[in-house]
Formats: sequence, C-alpha cells, structure tokens
Amino acid sequence: MTGSVSDRSSFERTYTDVFNRFPNWDAIPTWDEMIKVWFSWTQGTKSFKDAKTATTAICKHLSNSDELLKRADKIRTTQTIFREDNQTITLEEYLAWYDTAYQSMLGIRNRLHREVRAKWLWASAMNVMYGFSPSETAAILNLTVLFTADGATVYPLTDEVRNTEGLVVVGEYTHFGTTTKTGMRPIAPVPDEELMTRLRSREVHQLTYTPAPDSKPESICTVPVNFVSGWKKLSAR
Repeated sequence: MTGSVSDRSSFERTYTDVFNRFPNWDAIPTWDEMIKVWFSWTQGTKSFKDAKTATTAICKHLSNSDELLKRADKIRTTQTIFREDNQTITLEEYLAWYDTAYQSMLGIRNRLHREVRAKWLWASAMNVMYGFSPSETAAILNLTVLFTADGATVYPLTDEVRNTEGLVVVGEYTHFGTTTKTGMRPIAPVPDEELMTRLRSREVHQLTYTPAPDSKPESICTVPVNFVSGWKKLSAR
C-alpha cells in the first residue's frame, strides 16, 4: 500500500480492523456474519459509524450488493456516544482558563517547562481562533516566513503590518511527516482582532517533534494523539 504513514494508519483503523474480525477470508461473507462483525462495536459510537465504511465496501463486491446496501442503509449509525474529553465549553470558560494558565506559566522558573507550557497555550489559542487541531497547527507554512505559490504571497503570521488579517496556510503535511488529511489551504481566523490579541496568537510557539531515525510508522502517527494528551495535562494543572 502506498501513501504516508498516517494514510496507512487510517486505512488500518477503518478497514483492516474490520476485515480481521471475519473468521474466513476465503469464504464469501454472509449478511449475518457482516452484522455480527459490525455489531462487535457498540452502536452509537464513532467506531461503529466508521465500521460501516468497511462493511459497505465488502457489500459492493458481492453479487447481491444492491440488497445488502439497502439493508446496511437502514442501520442507524448516528454517533450518540461521545468521549467525555471531547465535550465543548463556552468561550467565556475557555478565556477564564486561558488567563489562569497563562499567569501560572509566567511563574514557572524552569525555562524548558515554561516553554512547553507556552507551546500548549499557543496551540489552544490557535484552536479557538482558527478551529485547528494540534496536528493542523503543526502544518502551518507561514508562521514566521513568507509563503508563495502560483504567484500569490502570504506574509508571516508574525507580520502584523503586511498580514493584518492573520491569514495562515496549512500544508498537506505536518513538520514531522504525517498528513493533515484536509489538503493545503489558506485559512483566516475568527474576525475578532481583540480576541486574537488577548490570546497572543501571533506570538508563535510551535509544537515541535522530531521522530527518531528508527521510529515505527505507527508511533509517528500517534503524535497528534500525544499532542492532545499533552493538552489534557496542561488543562488539568
């Protein structure tokens, strides 16, 4: 299979995990077998919803595909069960947390610890201003340098004079090689200059990661997950 390590990881989560639950790959699966595999995940979860992609992919290759796809479409896959740490908070709650966390960060004497905290605060601010995940933030191409393509130039985010809107360009890959899965695109922030100033979005503190030469692909792919884990630790302090 070709593609980046994150593409391969996504394929394995979406397809291989489902395929491996079928006991006999040499036999054509029946509808009852597919339902048994599908419902090995809890209905209402994201995993159950994702399993539909692989299940319908199998159905399309069977002789009675039309009948099977009609059956599959009747099964409810709307996500109703969410992880507790994926719930939302209001902007006011976030700002109160941000102000407290920022003041706490200033009091950290260890420079390295203070810099790590500053990076997470900045990443959280980019999530609020641009809607970015940590990995998308790690793929921004014009944080402190010019970005030019097809005759168009986007000035650095740090250049308040020539980039007054705070426009950023997200690349296809993070600086450590995983894909953003959304493609290259320019993004403008929430049009609230006062909020952008308060969250210090132009004071760049990029999340950094350099894979070891012997890193396994699956380890590299979990970096965005580890980023989020670090975010949780920051929020808990």
